[in-house]
Amino acid sequence: MGADRCDPDTERCSSNTPQRCDASGGWTDKSAQCSSPSTICKFAPPNTSCVSNPPYYVGESAALTTNSALAANYLFAMPLVISAKTRLLDLGMIGRTSGSAFVTMALYTDVAGQPGALVQTTTEKQLAVGQVITTPINALTVSAGTYWLAAIFNANANSYEVASPGTSYRYVSGAYPTFPANFPTSTLVSNTMVNFYARVQDQP
Repeated sequence: MGADRCDPDTERCSSNTPQRCDASGGWTDKSAQCSSPSTICKFAPPNTSCVSNPPYYVGESAALTTNSALAANYLFAMPLVISAKTRLLDLGMIGRTSGSAFVTMALYTDVAGQPGALVQTTTEKQLAVGQVITTPINALTVSAGTYWLAAIFNANANSYEVASPGTSYRYVSGAYPTFPANFPTSTLVSNTMVNFYARVQDQP
């Protein structure tokens, strides 16, 4: 069967449009193109359809259970697993107290289980109680995979963490608000999760 041929009655998404293979073995549109970003074509075997596509959180977007203090001028990074091609709308962390501290965040690639190359940085935001939201400097869409969500503060920052088997984060001395092009050799903290998160929206 040629690359442009298919098995009759199978379905797929193509250019954010649900398609069905017809009796002659050719792809035909099953419906109109999904209206991105509010809807997206999804394949739920054996059918494809346009489904609602709201933004959602990845990481820890609600306050964890243990008080933590994140030191000024240190880079902190936690793994972030992205399950589908998605746009990063904002990056954030949970503040425990308000104060004079400011935070800037960034996304790094993963290289053999450690932060690798810098992907994107965000705007600066003053800490407050609850969600502290920073916005990527440029619109950013990433493929599925593991990344590292990093933050640096200009003053000591109060947040939260939790003991959680199998989780970890890394830290290394830095200089606010700089994110190196490649994440420096860092110290691993095992079985502890920090209160960082991303808000994302899947893309076709």
